Amino acid sequence: MALHPIHRFDPNYRDYFGGRAIQRFKLYSGDDAIGSVDDLLVDDSGSPRYFVVHTSEWISGKKVLLPIALTHIDDATDRVYVKQFTKEHVAALPEFTSETAADLDYEKQLRQVYRSASVPAAYGVGYAGYESAPATPTDPPPSYGVGHAGYDDAPAAPSAPVPAGYGVGYTGYASAPETPADPPPSYGVGHAGYDDAAVTPASGMKTTAGDRDSDDYLQDPALYELNEHDHRSLKRYEDQRTARRPH
Repeated sequence: MALHPIHRFDPNYRDYFGGRAIQRFKLYSGDDAIGSVDDLLVDDSGSPRYFVVHTSEWISGKKVLLPIALTHIDDATDRVYVKQFTKEHVAALPEFTSETAADLDYEKQLRQVYRSASVPAAYGVGYAGYESAPATPTDPPPSYGVGHAGYDDAPAAPSAPVPAGYGVGYTGYASAPETPADPPPSYGVGHAGYDDAAVTPASGMKTTAGDRDSDDYLQDPALYELNEHDHRSLKRYEDQRTARRPH
């Protein structure tokens, strides 16, 4: 499934924007103008996926793709407001140009950057690079000890026999964990030390670098889902295209 500039995919798309071209919309972060919208990319079904934005007030000359769900469109003022989008995102995102092949690998890079800001606020040092330390429990379990949120007492030895698979890193036992004879196929890097990368789920994601499926976007509603409050004109556009689609 490819991505297409909306004016090429549907020359009549302006009918859903009061006759206005999307390229005239300005980009805002709060009350501050940060750039402009250069285009809107849709997939093969016509569903809007990304704004192509130029954040000239942040990093001049660099265009990036902004997932549609991270925006609020104000049709009355021809403005697109960004949500959870920062100058740091722009710096970290791969640049988008007319020569860019926006394939599956490219989109994976985008998602990694945007997901990096979606960690809960309580996460701290060691969690996706957030700066605050994790909160200390107010009533820690009695078995908490050295290495457990900084408590001073050593962990109590278990009274019941320890499972054979427990090893280094499991309450301080010295033997390394046994390798399962038949590890699940989804085990990969970071899973008990197995070398193979995790298998891509069978549903949704495609494994070829240049392909994608609409399910890819459904799995990421926080980045791609439209709603009536933020995307009224785009929602109307998508609903009309769905209604005209052969069943």
